[in-house]
Amino acid sequence: MTTSFAPLTVAISDLVKALLEAHGDRINYIHFGHVHAPIHGRFAGIPFASVPSTGNQSLPDLKETELLKGAPMAPAYFVLSIDGNDTTIHQIPFAWDGPVMTSGTGWEDWAKPGVAAG
Repeated sequence: MTTSFAPLTVAISDLVKALLEAHGDRINYIHFGHVHAPIHGRFAGIPFASVPSTGNQSLPDLKETELLKGAPMAPAYFVLSIDGNDTTIHQIPFAWDGPVMTSGTGWEDWAKPGVAAG
């Protein structure tokens, strides 16, 4: 049996949007998660970011409305640096098992291979 939540989703979306628009002058950023994918954008004029999962990730399929696509892609978490109205989001892929390179930050350092950190 297939059940569509589209009408409910639209109704809730409209209510949330109206609420955020009414109070948006007091909201700098919306952070939420997890939804098994990093998603960033603006809703009701307010920037937002979701975090990926620390397990399986979802693959976006904007045409599919009933099923999710997923894969055993690298899990991650976010570290947020918030300073007043400024927000920086760092995505940390904690399960990476490949080499880690150390190099300087100038073009000359990036234009050639770095040295693997030990």
